[in-house]
Amino acid sequence: MSAAAENSPASSPPELWRSLEEYSNTAGFRARLADEFPAGATLWPHDLDRRDFLKLLGGSLALAGLAGCGGRPAEKILPYVSTPENLVAGQPDFYASAFSVEGYARGILVESHEGRPTKIEGNPDHPESLGATDAMTQASVLSLYDPDRSRAPRHEGLISSWNEFESAWFPRQRALVDRRGRGLALLTEPTTSPAEIREIHRVLDAMPEARWFQHTPLARH
Repeated sequence: MSAAAENSPASSPPELWRSLEEYSNTAGFRARLADEFPAGATLWPHDLDRRDFLKLLGGSLALAGLAGCGGRPAEKILPYVSTPENLVAGQPDFYASAFSVEGYARGILVESHEGRPTKIEGNPDHPESLGATDAMTQASVLSLYDPDRSRAPRHEGLISSWNEFESAWFPRQRALVDRRGRGLALLTEPTTSPAEIREIHRVLDAMPEARWFQHTPLARH
């Protein structure tokens, strides 16, 4: 085979890229790559034998374990002021409830320990779930303990109050009623709740030019 044939594009392996950034090979991409994979990170030190490597590995694992054991924050454990009737410490209670899935109620059973919901399962007596559940329904209990869960109204990213909301809303409400709701949009999740739909239609009856939109980020249909 001639030298020209050996160096021809047909005999060279194809060049592959993991992303468009790698293909573009910009200065920003090279900088991030250098931070993630420093030069020489994959080279084995010539004076490091297997025994010393295992010592370093064991020490790193021990330090990582200690770093993850920060301990729980201090909490005060107080007894009930009025102990609920038939309460047995350590024995869970179960409550029938419902979880909204794309606007439809899914019957659930909520396991609770001393007033704190801890587990969700399907309600076998409910015609929608028949005792079944899914990952989203079970994970919904975590939203009760989400530290970022909104606890108060917010205005432009800052914590506000309902009194401040009413003070800002009522003048705008009168102006919206005068122009029959033109410029007002309601954004809700899908719902089949008769009470919620009734209240929304009360607003739309008073302001017929307002618009109502429904959205869910994880729609299955």
